[in-house]
This record gives sequence, C-alpha cells and structure tokens, in this order.
Amino acid sequence: MKKSMVKKTLCRLLIFSLVIGICGFLIKDKIIDNRHAATKAPSIEQGAQELEFFIRWNVYGISSYDSKSGQLIKTSDSENPSRFTTKLKLSDEQYKKIWELIDGLDINSYPDKYNPQKDGVSIPHMTLVLSVKTPQYEKTVEVAETILSFDANNKKGQKFLDACKGIIDIITSSEEWLALPEYEKFYE
Repeated sequence: MKKSMVKKTLCRLLIFSLVIGICGFLIKDKIIDNRHAATKAPSIEQGAQELEFFIRWNVYGISSYDSKSGQLIKTSDSENPSRFTTKLKLSDEQYKKIWELIDGLDINSYPDKYNPQKDGVSIPHMTLVLSVKTPQYEKTVEVAETILSFDANNKKGQKFLDACKGIIDIITSSEEWLALPEYEKFYE
C-alpha cells in the first residue's frame, strides 16, 4: 500500500512540475514578445494616434502637408501664398490608409537622399520629401530633383513613388484641398 501512495505522490509531483515548467515558458515568451513589440513600429491601429508625417511634392516641391500642425499648402509659388494654405485634419480612416502605405514601405531601408528614378531629371523637376516620426524612429527621405513622374524603372523606386502617390491622393481628394483656389502658375 505504501508503494502505491509513493507512486501517486511522485506522479502528482511530476505533473505539477510539468505544469509549472510550461507556465514558466509561456510567461517567458510573453515577456520576450512584449520587449520585441516595444522596438517595432506601432501597429496600424496605433498608427493613427502615434504617427506624424510630413510630405512635400509637386513641381519644385510647391505642395506640402504636415500632419502634426495640419497645415496644407497647395502651392507656395504664388503672389499670396496664404490663399493656398489651409488646415486639414485627417480622419482615422485616412490616417490608417496612410499608415498602411508608410508601414508597407519600410522607410528605414531608404537612404536620406534618394532618387527613385536613378539619375533621372526633368525640367521642370519634381521634389519629394517624406518624413515619418513614430515613438520608435524618425526618418526623412528627400528626393531633391527627379523626373516629374510617379513611374520608376526599378522595384524599390516604384515602391517609394507608389507610397508617396498614395499619400498625395488621399490628401488631394480631401474637401479642404478641393476648396482651395486653382493654381496661379502652371508649368510645362
């Protein structure tokens, strides 16, 4: 009778030890996952609250939007630039779409000075600047002078141009953009 009690007790201790060990691994994995999450970019759901970005685009970079201040400039090339300036507060849905574009871009893989069209230039030229700030990183990619086109002949360049074009399309389809006057100057 004593042997069966000893076997039962040993069996219970073994099961108890296994349960404790498994719980320990689960807790350790959760701690590691939480530490890893702290170094990653925010999720898309968090992006609307934590993402700040600035984008400059158009011929000579005359148009821009700053998400932190909400300042939207249709053109800085005007007799009276204030006529072409307004405030734009993006909706959560617009922010989410923009964050998806930026998140899919992997902006940190791009150099600070970049030309997605290699050495291509046109007259007039396009200037693009995309700056992103999250709690985890800040990054600016500047395309000082490039072809006035959103087409590149390389995959990485096209990905950058597609992300910028997607952001610009969201901004320029806003009621605030559409309410601004027509450009004073047109470029050929």
